[in-house]
Amino acid sequence: MNQIKAKHKSLSKDEINELRNSQGRPPYGVQLRLIDTDEPLQRVEEDGMSQGRLQIKGHWIINDYYTENPDAITEDGWFDTGDIATIDADGYMNIRDRSKDLIKSGGEWISSVELENIAVAHPQIRMAAAIAAKHKKMERAPSIDCGERTRFRNR
Repeated sequence: MNQIKAKHKSLSKDEINELRNSQGRPPYGVQLRLIDTDEPLQRVEEDGMSQGRLQIKGHWIINDYYTENPDAITEDGWFDTGDIATIDADGYMNIRDRSKDLIKSGGEWISSVELENIAVAHPQIRMAAAIAAKHKKMERAPSIDCGERTRFRNR
């Protein structure tokens, strides 16, 4: 005799695509956290929208670098990956950028990768590179160099 009623929930196509675009959840024994880029002791909310520096901790995560980057490991044992990410309420992580690819302009962090993706989405642009250029008022401002898409004709 079966006293348990089976229940099934299907995901919508949008939800399935959103999960496919994520990097997934960490394996058992590995923890993730997001830290504010400006305030290293401040945690970032895991709501799927707020971005922060990705740090990981687990029994098989490295303890230190050999002769390089001693600041990658925090005092409390977290490894700073150098990635900018979001984590949603279900623990799914999306890597959005590299911290070294961010441009600070007027006190705001701007993703160079996001700017490049916006530029390349234009049908006449083949490639783009966003860099930090000197600016009189804001010290640095994003500048985008683009390569035009060439057109070929069949003869």
